Amino acid sequence: MANILIPIRNPDMTGSPKMAAFFAQKLHQAGHFVVVAYGDKPSSEEFLDSNRSNSIVDSLTQAGIKAIYFPEMSNTILDIKTIRGLIKLAKSHNINLTIGFNQRDRSYALLLRAILKIKNITSVQNVQLFYGNPIAKFLKQRTYKYLLQNFADTILCTSEIIKNQTINELKIRSKAIFVLPNAIESVNFPHFLSLEKNQLRQEFDINENDLMIVNVGRFSPQKGLHILIDAFRKVENPNVKLVLIGGVTDGISKQEGSRYKQQIVDAISNYRLEDRVILSGFRPDIAKVLSSADIYCHSALWEGPPLPLAVMEALAARLPVIFTDCAGEPEFFKNGEDGFMVTHNNPEELADAMNLLINMDEAKRAEVGNQGKALVDTNYDLEIIGKKFLKHVDYLTHK
Repeated sequence: MANILIPIRNPDMTGSPKMAAFFAQKLHQAGHFVVVAYGDKPSSEEFLDSNRSNSIVDSLTQAGIKAIYFPEMSNTILDIKTIRGLIKLAKSHNINLTIGFNQRDRSYALLLRAILKIKNITSVQNVQLFYGNPIAKFLKQRTYKYLLQNFADTILCTSEIIKNQTINELKIRSKAIFVLPNAIESVNFPHFLSLEKNQLRQEFDINENDLMIVNVGRFSPQKGLHILIDAFRKVENPNVKLVLIGGVTDGISKQEGSRYKQQIVDAISNYRLEDRVILSGFRPDIAKVLSSADIYCHSALWEGPPLPLAVMEALAARLPVIFTDCAGEPEFFKNGEDGFMVTHNNPEELADAMNLLINMDEAKRAEVGNQGKALVDTNYDLEIIGKKFLKHVDYLTHK
């Protein structure tokens, strides 16, 4: 069995940290020793209920996984004190494998691989972007490229698009790169009573005869919320409400996220949609929100996997989904049967898909939702993808 260290700079409830938590638990269940080193938990200002969990750390510790806090890990640049602390932690637990999921986590994982001469798995979840002034971006890209080229033993990409970008732009040897999609606990997705779902809808002031469209994601241009609002204004039915679950994440992109949130608030006001668009902030009860909704709509301009985690969760909840083609067409997905894939950055096409589902009778919407549920149960459940992930770990640690 391997002794594994997973650094997570920002342990919030967004996609990459959730995938890190999912796979950490699978590794732990398989008998591997897993320790997670994490930075600052997210602030409570963007969360509806500050008394409820807004971090993956709580689920990790509840699962029996050791989680150790490094105060400086969330800094925008690599922190020397944190590196020394991680080296000490790795030596004390005889760590022989590091795994990095988020772009900013991978640098720590790869540095440990270089210094301690152990093994590394790098999970590339999304398109690689580098922030800062031109010099800072250049240095970050060069450093990341160097670490990836020289110290990543196995690279797992969430899609062929991400795999090709990694090979072509970062000049990584293709024999070390594999495609492994994200996964969720689809088969065991929670069920909720009608009473619970009705109470949640009432919380948003959504009546029994209203239709509830939901979107889950942080405030970032990547998520295309300005496209979603532009499309939603073309939905003329006053009984359709749009709920945006998410907020501004901490870290290097917080300023950009705050500006973008204001842009969305202004657009809602300009289009006079204040009575029909609800900004809820981040919530820990995503499964209940999805189970209480009628339609899910994902408007991203770019993603890593063709089926982002939020879309898979909506499919697991039997919601009919609309999502964009920004990362290509998902394997096994039948457009128009399992859900609806539209052209990214196209508010007209997005609006047409929303109106199609809105005008569809309830039984037909349920049929689409059931088809989508079968898709993720059969192909993207954590048990299925988790076994493939474990095979990569076992192969690498027994070479």
